[in-house]
Amino acid sequence: MDAGRESEFPRGRPTLSLGVVALLALAVWGSALWTLPRGPRSPTDTAHPASGRERTPWERVAERFGDHRTDDQIRDANQLYLAVLSGDEAAARHALAAGADPSARYLDPCGPGPTPLLEASGRGDERLVALLLAHGADPNLGHDGESPLAAANRAGHARVARRLETAGARGVNP
Repeated sequence: MDAGRESEFPRGRPTLSLGVVALLALAVWGSALWTLPRGPRSPTDTAHPASGRERTPWERVAERFGDHRTDDQIRDANQLYLAVLSGDEAAARHALAAGADPSARYLDPCGPGPTPLLEASGRGDERLVALLLAHGADPNLGHDGESPLAAANRAGHARVARRLETAGARGVNP
């Protein structure tokens, strides 16, 4: 910069760095994401059909996607999915003992995701695949066009694929 030229930014006026702006934008976006299901959209949207009580935010997210689970069912299913995702067999057993549905999809604010069996199959975790199948997981319930059998085959987990086929899995997502 020339010694005689003035700076492009006036002195004494604070400027925000790109990193600070990005963090602020992320904070605003993140808070908006977690408050997506704000309040009822109609008078009939406030009560849960099964109990008549007001719907929780998780139930309203699920309802937008045609999922009619209760808050407890969603939390149990998410706990099971996260246990499978981390490969924690003890936590998966605990979630199943607490009543988690082994065929229920993981739910986040953007909508329903994969099932625990699809995750375990893609990871090749034979113990968790066997546990989920023993608790009645649907071997054909996939996500985004991929079935548990296809996920196991894609990742090269032949023993998991054979176990799924024995349980009645087909190679296509219904």
